[in-house]
Amino acid sequence: MPSRHVYWMYSCMAAAVALVAGSASAQLAVGTWNIAQLRGDFSSIEHVLSEASTDDKPGFEVPIAVWVFQEVDTDNVDDLHDLLGPQYSQGTYTSSSEDTYSGAQAMFFHSSIVTEITSGHDDIYTGAGRRSDRWQLRLVGSSPACDFYIYSSHFKASTGSANQADRLFGVEQVLENAEELPAGSCVIYAGDYNIYSSGEPAYEALVADGPSMAIDPFGNGSWSGAGNALKHTQSPRASTGGGLIGGSLDDRFDFLLFNQEFQDGAGLDYMSGTLRSFGNDGNHYDDAINDGTNTYFPGNNSRSNQLADALHDASDHIPVIANYTLPAVLSASVVSTFGPVIVGGSADVVLTIGNDVDVVTPAGGADLNWFATGSGSLSSIDESGSISAGSADQFVAIPVDTSSAGGVSGQLTIDSVDAGTQLVPSTLSVSGTVLRHSNASFSSANDENFRVFFSQFEADSGVQQIDIELFNYGFDSSQATMDFLGIEAPAAPFGFIGTPIDGIGSESIVMPITFDTTGLEAGTIIENLAVYVEDQDLPGGTADSIVLVLSVEVIDTPSCVGDYSGDGRTDVQDLLFVIKNWGAALDITDLLLVISDWDCS
Repeated sequence: MPSRHVYWMYSCMAAAVALVAGSASAQLAVGTWNIAQLRGDFSSIEHVLSEASTDDKPGFEVPIAVWVFQEVDTDNVDDLHDLLGPQYSQGTYTSSSEDTYSGAQAMFFHSSIVTEITSGHDDIYTGAGRRSDRWQLRLVGSSPACDFYIYSSHFKASTGSANQADRLFGVEQVLENAEELPAGSCVIYAGDYNIYSSGEPAYEALVADGPSMAIDPFGNGSWSGAGNALKHTQSPRASTGGGLIGGSLDDRFDFLLFNQEFQDGAGLDYMSGTLRSFGNDGNHYDDAINDGTNTYFPGNNSRSNQLADALHDASDHIPVIANYTLPAVLSASVVSTFGPVIVGGSADVVLTIGNDVDVVTPAGGADLNWFATGSGSLSSIDESGSISAGSADQFVAIPVDTSSAGGVSGQLTIDSVDAGTQLVPSTLSVSGTVLRHSNASFSSANDENFRVFFSQFEADSGVQQIDIELFNYGFDSSQATMDFLGIEAPAAPFGFIGTPIDGIGSESIVMPITFDTTGLEAGTIIENLAVYVEDQDLPGGTADSIVLVLSVEVIDTPSCVGDYSGDGRTDVQDLLFVIKNWGAALDITDLLLVISDWDCS
């Protein structure tokens, strides 16, 4: 067997290829391969491994996140690691004299995608000197932790009832072990099962109803014959040589199955249609995989033929690969909070909710099924929705109860009903203010919506002005300001000379009203007027009016009592008249009357 150091150049090349592939979004791909104790050609093995991580047969390519291998002797482990490249880490490896029973199981994981939880490893005796291994793996950076388990098995080969019984025993041991895992665990069953038909007891036990039942994406029917050639994995060689078994492609010995948690529509799920026998184009039934033209990669026969040649020389099995969805990743933030608003107004907290799962194809990510609940002032909130991978973020308006004034505060919690959803729950703090309506009043001390204002003017005394104060009664920071719109148009002799005023808070305004006394006779004139106001321009604002009554008494103009000269006015002529007639008919009383009535006209 060639030394791993001889192939250092090849392993560096493979590492470069895989690192390029790994720079893409890290969906989950899993592969299983019976490596035949590395009896095959190392460069061919390396070619297969690197091509598997760039396999775009499903319509996209992602690096293999987890490889499980069968028939791995103790001295194969380091060589296999070199062939995979430094981006892969070795999982827990155990061997209990299994080198003499076709080798043990080995697992390697792409360190940027998953990591092993070593406490979850188990070594399970499955009969005939063989052991299955179980590993617990976790998506790198997952929160909450997103784990799954994978079993690798190599059951007893050959036909006959005794060998079938050994395989059944092995399957039963694996299923019983899986039943001991925590409820809801995601489980992959992989390996070289050496099962010849779907009617064999071992296969029937695998797919039988039960808590650890295995699901076969190819269905539970027959996989024999040319019509099922795509499913066959052994042997890619027509002839035996170099320790590798021939016989051509006519058996499905290698399996990649999963439990019910991988098809529940949430979190980690099998991607329908991605299970494939790597390099098998379905046109080589009972032939070597490189016999004639291979068409595995559509439209690229050269690449397909190179892969087929490598598979032929690498092992007497071909890998089986499948892809799985990644859990949804919640992103949530408050785009805008509310307020201030006025009692009864419509108010929303606007959120953006997204599914940030990083995948190369939307089908590679689970849907985000979210729901929102509130606490505190937001306790009545109950919203939900769904966002598929690759979709634009959703803008969600969460209504707020504004039936009472005051500060509104609380928390919104965004969560998911689906186990495995990442970055849940997300808790967002929300606050805002609900204001009281403004309150028009003719008084600063009382809520006065009706008042009669009394005035008295002399007839023919010209245009008089009446100033009426208007208040936003009870105003403070929890109350809306008030806009004065105007008053009802008054009838003559009244008039209004004011203008609209916005933003009335703690300071009053004056509404100037005129009264023209020209030509009026003595009497009382009354006018009822509506004063129109509204809340400041905020959601929930309303208009209002209060009633102003003007009562004006008009009185006659009195005569000039100091007009002694008779010219209709009291002035210097009247003073001279009193002096001229002093002592005869007039005296100091008359002089004082002139002075007190001075300038009367």
